[in-house]
Amino acid sequence: QLDGIGRNPESDLLRANFFYTHDNILELRGVGEDFILQNRLDKLRKVETMTIFSAGNTSINATFDLSNETVVTAWYSMATTLLVTSLLAALSLMFSRDAYRIMIRPIEKMKYTVQQVRQNAIQKWIACSHQIIIRNHRVCFLHYF
Repeated sequence: QLDGIGRNPESDLLRANFFYTHDNILELRGVGEDFILQNRLDKLRKVETMTIFSAGNTSINATFDLSNETVVTAWYSMATTLLVTSLLAALSLMFSRDAYRIMIRPIEKMKYTVQQVRQNAIQKWIACSHQIIIRNHRVCFLHYF
């Protein structure tokens, strides 16, 4: 539409149609009398406005208010951040649980088994004081303290 206005800058019909179809317009320059809502334009940040130039006539430009879209985008960004944070927390807990099941628990069981074997070997030597000989073989009775 802005290019149509650029080709026919004196057309009031194209200008009226442009304003009718764009309710968020803040500024229209280069077409007849300039339209500027300076008080609204001053309240907005640069990221909340968008200026478009006509391809045929670069002296014609229109500035639009994108503050509603910016607010919606900010809410979506916050929701995305919360979702990603929740997923990372849940997955890190699941990773810790799996690491414990797969790596830590077997190592702890091996350590416990080695300790038990070590203690049993010591106790076996202590218990061998109770020996009997059966068919020319020495048999130790294990005595646990």
